[in-house]
Amino acid sequence: MAAQLSTGEVEALLDRASAATPSTDAIIAVVDVQGRILGVRTESGVVTSDLGFAIDGAVAKARTGAFFANNQAILTSRTVSHISQSTVTQREVQANPSSADVTVAGPGYVAPVSIGGQFPPGILRQPLVDLFAIEHTNRVSVSAGVGGPLIISRDSYAAQLDPTTPTTAVARGIATMPGGLGIYRLGTNEVVGGLGVFFPGPDGFATYEQGFIPSATQSRAARLNAPMALEAEVIALVTLLPI
Repeated sequence: MAAQLSTGEVEALLDRASAATPSTDAIIAVVDVQGRILGVRTESGVVTSDLGFAIDGAVAKARTGAFFANNQAILTSRTVSHISQSTVTQREVQANPSSADVTVAGPGYVAPVSIGGQFPPGILRQPLVDLFAIEHTNRVSVSAGVGGPLIISRDSYAAQLDPTTPTTAVARGIATMPGGLGIYRLGTNEVVGGLGVFFPGPDGFATYEQGFIPSATQSRAARLNAPMALEAEVIALVTLLPI
């Protein structure tokens, strides 16, 4: 089994990601293979109304990379988006699960606003895919009393930062915007963690990095390939290339 990420390696990954492009308004997160948050870098240009919620956006991408990458395939958050084809509404993305405001409270998915459904997309008479609505999952930890071991790695950033203090912050589940990749130990095919890069904008909503326009003329592909969405993916890829 490959050695897990050390503190020095996590710091080096965060440094590389922050230096990968001239932008200074991204949040970068590193998690281990179980989803525990190992490190977070909030760049100097990040100005957002709820920093913990915004950080959870990067954590969601990192966890997606860690959970789906494996020793046979480098599945990324973009890959998961393609094979899930979830239908996600604007209201679900422009929401915060920790907000007391009923007009804002909601899941806050890190996903493209789109109508999905069939796979392969665009092919008629195909069934819904197994990963449809995957964004709804992996949002809370599960106790040992429900038929399995304790899952300790699905907490929000605020909950993991100070587990002794009660918090209403809820994690943002599986992310299907680009920018979440698995971390492999060099020279092996073993996954040792995940890296997530997220541009939160002023509110931490994923509509920001997808350049969302509330118009039927903007396609799902356009949102997945918006400039900031592509930059997040490039930052993650460049960070993880061997040197």
